[in-house]
Amino acid sequence: MLDNKGRLFGKINIVDLGVILVLLISIILCVMKFSPAPKIAERESTKFQYILSVSGVRDYTLDAFEVGDDLFETTAEKFIGKVVSVDYESAEGYIYDVKGNILEREIPERYELKLLVECDGYKVNGGYETVDGEKIQLNRGIGVFNKYCQTNFAIDSVMSN
Repeated sequence: MLDNKGRLFGKINIVDLGVILVLLISIILCVMKFSPAPKIAERESTKFQYILSVSGVRDYTLDAFEVGDDLFETTAEKFIGKVVSVDYESAEGYIYDVKGNILEREIPERYELKLLVECDGYKVNGGYETVDGEKIQLNRGIGVFNKYCQTNFAIDSVMSN
């Protein structure tokens, strides 16, 4: 291993190897000491509300959601809140007239459904999540079901109580 000149495997001096190891360990320790520690997410317990909306649903879906219904996320089947209010209006869409102009018109027998949902959860780094850990983020698409119906909503707004 060591030759008569004190080189390890005939290539590097053992003293040089020791100096290199001390430098590497010093650099690693400095980086660990002076680099910022990762932030731990602060969780503040809160009650919050958010609005779920979907457009183009039929009257069956409209009638399936009622005030007081428990809502669940479809993939993980986690509880995401209780319906506080149900609001709807006729859905509108775009059509072409005979001249090729685009017109906005009411779509027959289709509705835009909005649910106001209340939930206990946490405020985490400026965002919200349910007690079960489901993130409630603005403009997020989310599959939702209750005891009668399942559909995909978008989260329109989130507000703290």
